[in-house]
Amino acid sequence: SSKVILNKIKVLRKRCQQLEYLLLDEHDFHSNKTLNFDQV
Repeated sequence: SSKVILNKIKVLRKRCQQLEYLLLDEHDFHSNKTLNFDQV
């Protein structure tokens, strides 16, 4: 899995908007550290 540096989230959101990419950030990854991406 890859990690996004937390202080770069705003930059990432802005860049995705500029490129007209969808960015989903609905899941609270900070409070659910046990999420297993291999199960998705």
